Amino acid sequence: MMKRLLFIYNPVAGKGDIQGKIASIINFYSGRGYLVTVLPTAQKDTLIKVLKLYGDDYERVVCAGGDGTLNQLVSACLKVNCHLPIGYIPSGSTNDFAKTLGFDGDIQQMLEKSCSDTVRKIDIGKFNEEYFIYVAAFGSLAEISYSTPQTIKNILGHFAYILKGIQTVTDLKSYFLEMECNNHKIEGEFIIGLIMNSISVGGFKNPFSQEVYLDDGLFEVLLVRMPRNINQLQNIILDLMNKNVKSEMFVYTQASNIKFNSAPMGWSLDGEFGGVEENVEIKNWNKAVPIIGSDKEGVFSER
Repeated sequence: MMKRLLFIYNPVAGKGDIQGKIASIINFYSGRGYLVTVLPTAQKDTLIKVLKLYGDDYERVVCAGGDGTLNQLVSACLKVNCHLPIGYIPSGSTNDFAKTLGFDGDIQQMLEKSCSDTVRKIDIGKFNEEYFIYVAAFGSLAEISYSTPQTIKNILGHFAYILKGIQTVTDLKSYFLEMECNNHKIEGEFIIGLIMNSISVGGFKNPFSQEVYLDDGLFEVLLVRMPRNINQLQNIILDLMNKNVKSEMFVYTQASNIKFNSAPMGWSLDGEFGGVEENVEIKNWNKAVPIIGSDKEGVFSER
């Protein structure tokens, strides 16, 4: 009896190149003994309906797209309590989380990985009633990631974020907020906040990536204080480059549960607009989702 595989792809991810490879992808999986169902969408509502009705019919699900596509699939799985192992073929413009998983080879290598028997469970973030895989963010980086038009991302890749950032750093916007985690409350004025579980965020390497494990139940939490002068701004840049977690301009910690209270503030979840919120609770859902084929050294706490 043939195994059944659900293949989901985002037709507009990256430059849309994946559309021209569908026939060869189906042939590949067929040669590995899979009967393939193809679904061209990245809409969470559609994925929820399909997984709710037919999820039990498949042995695994594979998605091709960017990290946002993976987010939509993971969120849909969690919404309907579907525990299918997930394969990932990154074909977006930045693919931050793909780099963390070690998925940075050519498509043939990624197809091979998606058929692997190696399945590792990863942590997922719950942001109020929504989910994220690798980063929840507010501030300049968050606004850059979801305000850059898709067409620009397709042409320039992650350099679009850099170019957009250069246009906005001269007009820093700050947010007054209270954060509660690890039995401590911190309040102040901040320009950026990142709740991370990835070695790469927004196309840039996480300065504290040496502490990232995908299955340890912890997020790396970084808040950057509002600089009052050009010297403080330069110090922020230097401290990030030097990975100085003890900088007076940073609040850095690791936590599994974080609460924020603020005026209405825009958030980004995995590089997409996550809404405007005043009260946010972020929880780490430890080892919530099985990912196929990730064998990268150093990103799992248990081998």
